[in-house]
Amino acid sequence: MGDPMRRLDSRQPDFDVRLGELLAFEAAQDPAIDAAVAAILADVRARGDAALTNALRRLSKARVTTVIITHRSAILHVVDKVLLLNNGAIRMYGPTADVLERHRRDQLPAQSAAEQVAEREPEKEAPPPEGGTLVQVDQA
Repeated sequence: MGDPMRRLDSRQPDFDVRLGELLAFEAAQDPAIDAAVAAILADVRARGDAALTNALRRLSKARVTTVIITHRSAILHVVDKVLLLNNGAIRMYGPTADVLERHRRDQLPAQSAAEQVAEREPEKEAPPPEGGTLVQVDQA
């Protein structure tokens, strides 16, 4: 059995063609492999979320202030406050449940501009578009 590693040299005349072939290759062509990899990744994420949640709970009990920057919402149930950023600008800040509810409400199907203004409190900024960053602040 030969070396499974493919080696390319940028000085080869067919380098661009060979590189294109490698980049176009689909590593998982078998649905069973795709499913197994997806299951492994889901398990790793779940274990990671559980470990982080446990660590945050221990830190909170020890009255340690922590700041978490994440795009994953699975850990937000253990945080006290959320700072929602979009393109570096603060969009929302406050108790986790309040911020998540406002964010959820702002993500609902479009309402008339008058309905949106009537629902928002005057001091609150516009909601972030899809993909905003949730930042947790846990105050001891």
